[in-house]
Amino acid sequence: MIITTISILVGIVVGLRFKVFILVPTVGLATALVAANGIMLGDGIWRIAATMVIAATLLQLGYVGGSVLRLIIGVARGTDHGRASMPNSAGVFRSGQ
Repeated sequence: MIITTISILVGIVVGLRFKVFILVPTVGLATALVAANGIMLGDGIWRIAATMVIAATLLQLGYVGGSVLRLIIGVARGTDHGRASMPNSAGVFRSGQ
């Protein structure tokens, strides 16, 4: 239960901050940590494999949720994802009159 919660929360945080290419190293690290935890606890191979699959899946679902949340926040703020807008020449010309 703890691993599923942590996987979803990490996925949301990663989805809010990074692009999709971060998923490969994040899922790799998560599965390695889950495998090490299962080995230390003495779990069976099938339980470790199932936990790894669940953690990787929930991490990716959390990423999707975080990405959607980032989109909603961006639309609500009315920003252009942090890029500064430059005035066009027509806007500069009109303000100079």
